[in-house]
Formats: sequence, C-alpha cells, structure tokens
Amino acid sequence: MMAWEQPLMERHASYICPRPGLRVLNVGFGMGIVDTELQKLGPASHTIVEAHPDVLARMRDQGWPDKPGVRIVSGRWQDVVADLGPFDGDDLDLHSFHAHLPRLLAPGGRYAFYNGMCPDNVFFHAVACEVVRLRLLRLGLRCTFRPLPVKVDDAKLWQGVRDRYWHFDTYYLPEVCRPRRRTASQPRRRWMPVPRFEIQSASSFRKLLNVNDKTFDDVESRACEVRACEVRACEVRACESDPRQ
Repeated sequence: MMAWEQPLMERHASYICPRPGLRVLNVGFGMGIVDTELQKLGPASHTIVEAHPDVLARMRDQGWPDKPGVRIVSGRWQDVVADLGPFDGDDLDLHSFHAHLPRLLAPGGRYAFYNGMCPDNVFFHAVACEVVRLRLLRLGLRCTFRPLPVKVDDAKLWQGVRDRYWHFDTYYLPEVCRPRRRTASQPRRRWMPVPRFEIQSASSFRKLLNVNDKTFDDVESRACEVRACEVRACEVRACESDPRQ
C-alpha cells in the first residue's frame, strides 16, 4: 500500500460504513489503513479477521484490541467464516469469499474489495470487472464501479518498487450492495436493469491495445453483441419470474 492509495481506502471505508452505529467487517488488516478509517466513522462493532502472527502482534502493540467495538478474529477467513456475520458493511480483496456474501451481508448491507484486477491492461481490467459484476448479480447482489481519479504517472512514485502494480489514471471502486427485501407496497420491477461499465474512450482503447481500427472495430462490435444478448437474457429471466406475465 502506497501513499496515493490512502484516499482510495477512505472511500472504501465511507462506502461500507456510511453512518455511525453499523456493524462492519474487514478481512486482512495489512497496514491498518482501512480499519483506521472505519474507526473514524464510529461503527457499533468492528470485526477484523487476520491470520499472520506478526500482523496480530503489531495490532496488539498498537492497541487495537482496546479500540471501541473492535473484535479481532485470529485465523484464515476460510476457517472462521462460518462464525461471522451478519454485517452492514464488509471490505475484502478475495473473490472466493463472494459466495458467502448473501449470508454475511444484512439486507441493505454493503461490500467492497480492493480492485487490483488486471492492473496493467485497461481492456482486461474492464472484462474482469464485468465478470465480477455478473457473478455477484447471480448471487442477488448489485454491483457498480465508481470511477476515482488517481495520479500515478510520476516516475519518482515508483522508484524502488520492483513491479509497478497500477498503470491507470482511474481507480474503479466496487460498490456492492445486498438489496433490502421488497415490501408489498413497493412496485415489482418488470425487468432487471443492467448497469453499464464505461471505462475508457475508443481512442484510448486503440492506443492501449495497440491495434488498428479494423481489429478494434471487430472487438467493439462483438462486445456490443454480447451486451445485447445479456440485456435480452435478463429481460427474459425477469419476465419469467413475474407472475403477471
């Protein structure tokens, strides 16, 4: 974690804990940046899952067990997940964790993860984000990606870093939410909206992918066909689930 990522972690924290008094979970303490920001927001309970013994020792030295509402769970999340939840907010960076979200998140609960997928190619980054969005949709969770500008083009920023792990001027914050249960007074949706994920202009894609106009047009045309099929499939599924149809 580097200094330019500090504002991103603040946005992560403010998304999963939008008001005081909520129950929040963070898996992986790391440098404690997200957890420090969460503490500022006044959660009612703050659960931290951490497995590394050195990190756990540093947490004890920094007084984290004595902070308001903090509960430290020692161990891998795979071993302790059955005893966790429900939570109003959760921050995590492991995609295999997603299958547990419908149980861990309370209705209206929010979830975010560090979006470092395919960080050196904007095309594949967009594809990875869309795959995650569709998988979460199948779990009954809504997911959008909020663009946040970042400045990482200064060569001095990466001095001493062996492998540069971010190359874009925008970070896309995953904002995942478990919808609240629909009440009898709420109207029934006739189709499922499919949020669009716009990431770069066509000219930027051509430059980053280093392809000619014809190749890019073929890729763009195929992507439009996939999007149209996806929308039609969602409409069909929604109509089939509507008893009025």
